Amino acid sequence: MTYESVLDESRPAQKIVQPAPPAAVVPPAPSPKTSAVSADDPFDFSFDLPELTADDLGPPLAAASAPDAMTADDDVDEFAFMREFEMGAAAPDTATASDGPIERVWVLGASIGGPDAVREFLAAVPLSVGATFVLAQHMGADFVDLMVTQLQKATPMPVGIATAGSRVGHGQVLVVPIAERMLLDPSGDVRVVALDEVSSYSPSIDRVLIDIADRFGAAAGAIIFSGMAHDAIEGAKHMAAKGGQIWVQDPSTCVVSSMIDGAMEAGIVGFIGTPVALAAEFARRYGKA
Repeated sequence: MTYESVLDESRPAQKIVQPAPPAAVVPPAPSPKTSAVSADDPFDFSFDLPELTADDLGPPLAAASAPDAMTADDDVDEFAFMREFEMGAAAPDTATASDGPIERVWVLGASIGGPDAVREFLAAVPLSVGATFVLAQHMGADFVDLMVTQLQKATPMPVGIATAGSRVGHGQVLVVPIAERMLLDPSGDVRVVALDEVSSYSPSIDRVLIDIADRFGAAAGAIIFSGMAHDAIEGAKHMAAKGGQIWVQDPSTCVVSSMIDGAMEAGIVGFIGTPVALAAEFARRYGKA
């Protein structure tokens, strides 16, 4: 096959000139100021924050209005509420608790297994009850404060360890000191003196029952709770002889019923019940309408 040339040889030869490469683009040097957008760099998004003055920020927090400011007293009240919420009990309402004279006083005697039973009893007794309670609980000195705290969680009645010079009345719980003798007067005055005899028990429930019976006679009573000891039996007999009433926790609900068994064998028990049943009967007889 023959191909014809399309080149016109009569035309002068043409020199093909390659185009020059484009000049290298040198990026502009960064501007020392970042506030203005460079006209040469359309992708520069830097900006300046305006300088704020005190007027722009508004009044300081310390200048909050009076209703919004928390005072020191408010801070104390807030933490008091938190403590009450954590304990699961409202603050004791002592509005109806009285400070003497005492018309009726009941001794709560307890030993092993007693703290839980006493707490259950007090939790079910209304604040308006017409009596003062004296708690004689066998316990080591290191645990008395803890017991008082736990009892206070359970009852709206004020609970406290007897101290010399204090004064109590109806609707209150007085805890007998471990190593001292407590004397309660019908006026409500409390005396704390040194023990005049050594006892195997701390405190001696017998000693407490005898002292209360001698001062209050038929206006006194006792509830004997769970306990493994022979304490409380002689004191309960003495109180019964003075006209006081003796109640006991149902032996079937006790951890140990030695003290209760002794009182029952003496034939001086007037009522038997669980801690809740004892509280219900007490409220029925001595509660105020």
